[in-house]
Amino acid sequence: MTESTEELKRLIERYRKLVTDSAAGDALRAATEALLEIDEEADLAYLLENVPTALTRSRVGLAPMSSIVSAMKEFVRCNAEPAPLDINHALSNTLIIAGAEYLDVAEVTTDFGEVPPITSAQAR
Repeated sequence: MTESTEELKRLIERYRKLVTDSAAGDALRAATEALLEIDEEADLAYLLENVPTALTRSRVGLAPMSSIVSAMKEFVRCNAEPAPLDINHALSNTLIIAGAEYLDVAEVTTDFGEVPPITSAQAR
């Protein structure tokens, strides 16, 4: 997304240079004026300045959501048959899901040791 935004920015800057450097005939002048009007209506200066930051913030904000969704998918998966369960992974997923509950009151640091998988019916 960042690369596309940079390409769009480069294209718009090039278009602006063409528009401002044009000194050709009436048809080109009329087209130039129309483009400048659209540029102003769309507030391209504002978009060029703010869209890259907004996209970056969105991407950064989506990363934790993605982790939570993945953890929840694993958490609610229920196997009726006993299967190996990684306790450390299950605890980590539980902390991700419960993160909003303790975020403002506690800081959780984990130091999981080596624990062999246990056989469990991975109930909810």
